[in-house]
Amino acid sequence: MTVRQTISSLSALSLTGLLAFQILHANPSETTDVTTIANKSPDSFVRKTCTQQTIKGTSSLIDLEILKDLKTKELTPFPTADDATFLRRSYIKIIGRIPTHDEAIAFLNSKHPDKRTTLIDELVYSPGFNSHLFNYWADMLRLVTRNEQHGLGWHVWIRDAVENNMPYDKFVHQMLSADGHVSKNPAVAYYLRD
Repeated sequence: MTVRQTISSLSALSLTGLLAFQILHANPSETTDVTTIANKSPDSFVRKTCTQQTIKGTSSLIDLEILKDLKTKELTPFPTADDATFLRRSYIKIIGRIPTHDEAIAFLNSKHPDKRTTLIDELVYSPGFNSHLFNYWADMLRLVTRNEQHGLGWHVWIRDAVENNMPYDKFVHQMLSADGHVSKNPAVAYYLRD
């Protein structure tokens, strides 16, 4: 079972699934150096450098461990989702909305054998992905953009961090170590949000 098949059969696209898709699209003869989550580059997440063959082998090992665990619990994997279900789940999970009628018709009528992979790539590289990721962080950080002195600046700072693909460790560090006035360092607003 490939990573792509695993993602389809697990009934949901997790961050690990997105990672796997990003890694699989790098040139197999090149090494992959991945440093951040949800980067706009297909070769962007693993801390150490490794070949595509290593990544695919590791993915197969993960698949085997999942199947072994399911077997010990006497569970069977979910069947591969049909195209309509895959389409809806992909849109909701990756960009936070359902597909439009035209988007759905185009995908469902496509005869391309890699249409699922292509869809994932299109969604991950779309503005909707950044918007959905920003909304996630805005919810997690309880972002409020009222007419306060710090709300809008922090809002813009978080949006810029997402759009520029700031690494998670840097994102957290800048908020936790922020000092000074919010007008000069919007990350200070993390402490002022409540």
